Amino acid sequence: MKDGTRIYEQDDKEEVLNIFLKVWGEEACQTQKLFWDWKHSRDTIAENDGQISHVIVKNGIIAGYNGAIPNDFRIGSKVFKGCYCMDTIVLPDYRGAGIRLVRNHLAEVQLLVGGGNFRNFGLFEKITAKFTGRQSMKSLEPIRMVLIYDPTIPISKKKLLPILSKILSYLWRKALSIYTNVRVPRKAKDIKMLEINRFPDAIDAFCNEFGRRFECIGIRNREFLNWRFAEAPLNYEMYLALDGSDTIVGYMVYRHTQAFGRKAIILCECCSCDPSGGQYSFMLDFLHTQAKLNGTGIVMTLKTNHAIFDETLRKYGYLPKPVKHILVGGRIDGNEEEKDLYYNPEKWYATPADSDYEFLFFRQY
Repeated sequence: MKDGTRIYEQDDKEEVLNIFLKVWGEEACQTQKLFWDWKHSRDTIAENDGQISHVIVKNGIIAGYNGAIPNDFRIGSKVFKGCYCMDTIVLPDYRGAGIRLVRNHLAEVQLLVGGGNFRNFGLFEKITAKFTGRQSMKSLEPIRMVLIYDPTIPISKKKLLPILSKILSYLWRKALSIYTNVRVPRKAKDIKMLEINRFPDAIDAFCNEFGRRFECIGIRNREFLNWRFAEAPLNYEMYLALDGSDTIVGYMVYRHTQAFGRKAIILCECCSCDPSGGQYSFMLDFLHTQAKLNGTGIVMTLKTNHAIFDETLRKYGYLPKPVKHILVGGRIDGNEEEKDLYYNPEKWYATPADSDYEFLFFRQY
């Protein structure tokens, strides 16, 4: 192989996975294998090389990998052919090659969005400054929103004072019920939840209407949602919210997992165009009922910058919990107005379904 950077090809799979094995160990490598073909299945929709993962070849071997997943993004009124950035990894003997790999990839991509941590953010900032003259996009820190159904997790986990644990759990749920009944917006009564295996064609019209509420958003449509949830190697619960005429007025996707040694739910997406918040209340009530039936102690999601949804979460008793990671963007090939939007984290609508936030921002085991 010729030395230099180039786009990832399917034949590179085993060699790249071997880098994960050498650098991050067997468990991380097995996780990558689980998601690998699914992540790279979107390579076929890329319209430019910048949307595809890149590798760097040194001394005839693949020495590093910079992951990317193609997607469309709307910034203001313009649609950009960009990508979500994923893992960047380099063999220990070629550490310096990572800078060249990321730099060359950024030179080709029209728009890039992803996540990172404070350890590598300084380096990322220096690289992107070459192309933008600005700092990378960053938030104050992503905010997890957490609803605790069972405050006795530490007690019950250690199997101490089981009777006290049950009493505290009952009192907490009762207080939470009274609290939400007083504060939560009036729930919509003319909608119903329909479980689905795949998103129908009609979801595109809803996504177009919903997306217009935000100045910066990774575009949702039937193709993206089915790839992200229906085709993923995980079990997602997917629901449409329908009105009396069976028109789609919202959708919700969540997944059961484990957190802090207890059953938990990650609310990946919950979308509605209702300005009153009533449809959000209906969908969250539905979710919380499912959580109770499953014996779930925790529901987790992210603050989305959708004011109505975020406020409804707060009124239900969701507690904010900062994450020790950051949101980052590499560069945007746009005008100054579009750049101002792109580099302002308050303008972005973001959920656990964007990039790898579902896995990066939540502790799961």
